[in-house]
This record gives sequence, C-alpha cells and structure tokens, in this order.
Amino acid sequence: MPITEEFHKLAHAKHRKRVAEAKAIVDHKSPILHVGNFSRFSKLKDDVMTFVERNKANAELLVRMNEIFRTRGVTDSFRVKETALAATNLPIRLKELHKIEMENMKMGKRILCTTKELDTWQDAAKLRKSKTAKSHHGKFLVPYGILKKYSQLKLPQDHKELKVVLRPKVWFDLEVKNIRPLGRIVLQLYTEAAPGVVLEFIKLCSSGVDNQRLSFVRLFPSLWLEGNLRLPDKTLISRPLEYDKRAMDHGKYAGILSFSLDHLKYHKRGLFYFSISFKPLVVLNGRRIGFGRVVEGLKAMKSIDVYGTKNGKLTKEIVVSQCGIVK
Repeated sequence: MPITEEFHKLAHAKHRKRVAEAKAIVDHKSPILHVGNFSRFSKLKDDVMTFVERNKANAELLVRMNEIFRTRGVTDSFRVKETALAATNLPIRLKELHKIEMENMKMGKRILCTTKELDTWQDAAKLRKSKTAKSHHGKFLVPYGILKKYSQLKLPQDHKELKVVLRPKVWFDLEVKNIRPLGRIVLQLYTEAAPGVVLEFIKLCSSGVDNQRLSFVRLFPSLWLEGNLRLPDKTLISRPLEYDKRAMDHGKYAGILSFSLDHLKYHKRGLFYFSISFKPLVVLNGRRIGFGRVVEGLKAMKSIDVYGTKNGKLTKEIVVSQCGIVK
C-alpha cells in the first residue's frame, strides 16, 4: 500500500493525541512547604531560653573570673580553710591623703603669715562702701497711681513705714508632713494689688499657723502650687473685692502669688484659692491677679516640684509648719 500525504497527516494527529493523553511516571509537581518549618515559630521559645541560660552562665563565669583575679588565683577549696583576702591599695592611698593634708596645712600657715607689700587701699574702700550702704537706705518709690487711688487715706511720709504698709513681708516654713522639712520662703505682698487679700495673709501670719485654715490641695509640676485659705466670718474678701491686674508682671518673676477671678464664687463659701508659680508665666498677665512674690527661698519652692503629678494630685501632703511676719 503506497504511503500518501493523508496517511502522514493521520499518523501525526494520532501521535499528538497519544502525547497529550500520556501520563508521567515521575511526580514532577513541587512539594507543599510549611512556613513554620522555615520561620521556626515553635522553636522560638526554646531559642530564648537557650539564650538566657547562656547569658546566665557567662555572667557566672565572669563573676568567678573576677574573684580569681582579685584573690590572685587563691580560691577557696578543700585544702584551704580561710579564703584569702583581696589585695588592696587602701593603706597606700591613706598615706598619700595624710601627706596631702599636711602639705595643705603648711601652705595655709604660710598664707596666713604673709603680709602685703603694696597698699592698694582696697580694704578701706570696701569698708567705706559697706558703711555707706548700711547708713543709706534707698527711698521707696510708690508705684504709679497708688497715691491717687488712696488719696483719701493718710499714708505715712517716711519711706520705711510706707514700704511696710505697701510691701509687707511674711514667711512660711514648708515641710512634707511627718517626713522632712523643705525650707523657709519669704513672700513680699503687694497691697495695691488686692488689699483685702493681703490683709488676710497678714492676719494669718500674725496669729500663727493654723493647718485648718491654710492647706495646699494641688500641684502642677513646673507650673504652680495651689492652696486654699479658709476665711473667717468677717472678711473683706467676701465683699466686692478690690484688685488691680496691673500691679504685677507674671512674666518677670518666678514664685508669683496670684488668684483667679473664676474662683471668687468660692469666697462666699469661706474659701480663698491662690497659687504660687514655679517659673515666670507671661500668659497669666490679665488672667490672674498677682498680689505677691517669693523673694527668698526659691530653692525650697523648686524642691516641692517633685511632689506633684501632671493632673495636679499631690503625692505627699505639704503643710506650713510655722509662719510669721518679717519685721
């Protein structure tokens, strides 16, 4: 039978059909890999424990090596009853310290015995300056508008008495209750800022401290310490309060005593809220009435800063142990 072109085509189609329907004997598909086998999630805990145990063993080894170096290789064993003491250079250091002290004493004796060859008259000038400073008191300048505001009152003509009236000073001894004292702060009050408020503080300090009247309730770190003063039945604060916002600049000093007009509603209940700032706060100008400032004891104020939280809660109770008027 002759092989024709149609036969070739038929044979090629059958061959392609057999190839398409053929099945592989070997499995050539890629295996399914689990991620946990590579990331070792289940073994992480074991790795961490191994790391911790290794660090612990290394730390113990270093401690032991340090002990061996300090004892110069003499360690405690069954052959030695007493552990050898570590070598130290303390006696040598003490001798050197004693030698330095003796040299300083000799030098101090020589300095005390020295006399100056050239008279510069500096000591005499300092003595004259100190005498004039003690004898001469600077005249107290009345703030602008004070005499006009109190024209009906007879103010003292002497500048010393006038300063006592318009700039009285009081002091408070602060302490953390039943723990430790914090120090004394001296407050200079400004009478023209709020005469009624200044009068109440003068009455409080002249009669002695009363923890039932004066207490601190809130403390905001780096801002201010807030307290309240319990008012007596007859007080000038319960009346329409006289005040002057221009009397003090809150951005000029730290330790400003001030009160807010928003707290005037508590005055009728017998409470007067005030605050002492820890730093200059220029944003309070026009918002709070300053009536005094801390002139001595700012370090004691800064030590109070650690006893407050950001929401104003006191971690320790701060009280005034004693108070008085600076004469």
